[in-house]
Amino acid sequence: MRGKMPPMWWLWSLALAQTEVCSSHPVERWAGELEAVAKAQERFEVARAGAWLEAVMDGGRCLSEVAPLPLMVRLAELRAVQAMYDQDQQAMEAWVRQRMALAPEQPWSVPPEHPIHRFAEEVQPAEAAGLPEGWVLSAPKRGGVFVDGVWEPRPELVPDVPHLVQAFDGDGLRVDAAWVLGTAFDAAWLEEGSSPEAPRWFQGPGVVVEERPTWKAARKDTLAAYQKYLAKEPTGEHASEARRRIDDLRWAAIPHTPEGAQAYIDAYPNGRNRGNAEAILQGVEFQRALDDGSREALQLFLGRYPQGVFAAEAQRKLEAMAWSRALAEDTEQAYARYRVRWPKGAHREEARLAHDERAWQKAEGAGRTAMEGYLRAWPDGMHAPEARAFLEGLAFVRVLPELRGDEALTEPLVEVLPAELEAIGFTIVEADAKGVGRVVVAVKELPMGVDATRLSFALEVWVASLEEPLLKREVLIEPSYREEELEHLVEAARAELRRLEKWMAQP
Repeated sequence: MRGKMPPMWWLWSLALAQTEVCSSHPVERWAGELEAVAKAQERFEVARAGAWLEAVMDGGRCLSEVAPLPLMVRLAELRAVQAMYDQDQQAMEAWVRQRMALAPEQPWSVPPEHPIHRFAEEVQPAEAAGLPEGWVLSAPKRGGVFVDGVWEPRPELVPDVPHLVQAFDGDGLRVDAAWVLGTAFDAAWLEEGSSPEAPRWFQGPGVVVEERPTWKAARKDTLAAYQKYLAKEPTGEHASEARRRIDDLRWAAIPHTPEGAQAYIDAYPNGRNRGNAEAILQGVEFQRALDDGSREALQLFLGRYPQGVFAAEAQRKLEAMAWSRALAEDTEQAYARYRVRWPKGAHREEARLAHDERAWQKAEGAGRTAMEGYLRAWPDGMHAPEARAFLEGLAFVRVLPELRGDEALTEPLVEVLPAELEAIGFTIVEADAKGVGRVVVAVKELPMGVDATRLSFALEVWVASLEEPLLKREVLIEPSYREEELEHLVEAARAELRRLEKWMAQP
């Protein structure tokens, strides 16, 4: 007798992904998506590959057929490589163990020179976990439940990785699917009793195929032959196989055009190939949205088919548009909008760096409030050390003035430099010490010919915590005679020194 799982099971089981309604996803398309991830990884487009892997996981849950074991092996390889690129040691080891469990003797499809092999050699096989004694996966009548593409009523699974669990009815139509972490199955997937038989229509991994005579209708393999068989044997041994083949023959006979796909859906709304028909119809609408080229057209398409075959591609197109707009605008606000809308987007790291840089450009030179705002928003930002040094520089009020250059050129500034610093609130000291800043004015002479000269000077503000000046400005004096040049030098130096007032600590 089979029984229901006791209530205490809920304390133990946690499904990784709950079942949701979704459009059928053809296996052929899923295989193409996996190869797209592989190509992105080969080009070291790590962020893009990671985003596509998430879409691949969604597509796997919606597969219209039992997931082929080779594709599950390929998925484990790609997830292991991605975890290595993301420097997630625990996830990488878990997916390597999953790859070992699925195909222990099969060589990896990843090139032999790839570093994943070196890491994989150090990973020990997993101690697989099984179901509690006496419990099996609960299958629909004449159907079956498959884990990672394998028929196994009592699976032994690798912990810490998601496993694709699919349920199909007696006609081979998907009725449920979910990604489950380890053996943490939802109670609805389990029942007490002995292992059920594999569905007759499935002869893949996990099923021992018994040789038996080919039945008459299958030998003819025509629509009329299968229909005649069902008319005589509606519940016969091969009834499910006959219905599946009838559906496939009908689908094959219909032109794979939008008109043909719609005709198939109208005639066979619950047909086995409905997912393929929907993919054709959605493909036409998706192409119209692409031809339109607008964000609104893609958003409208996604609104109609949020779980459709082309939903992931539409999302990628929208993200690419958003990133192009952010690059064109090239502002702090533009990158912030992209990061809010696409937190896991392919360009999320580039957007973060660009957002940080634009925020710093806005804060740099804008005083205390701006710097404090930058640090609140970017405590670990690229320019956080500079911002903290700037605020530290605001705290010092004692300064050591310093003049550099030819004495004849710096002599007019000997009294001007300390006087201007005192005027804006600094306390002048005569020795370098802890907590003392330095204000340096370095004057240079640029020869311009007989009796003419041109002067330049650099103003630098130093604090002890920085190896570079906290502030550095360079000023070029218009060429003139020496006496006039020195007068202009004094005036320009005064103006630049007065601009230091915004670096002073506020009361």
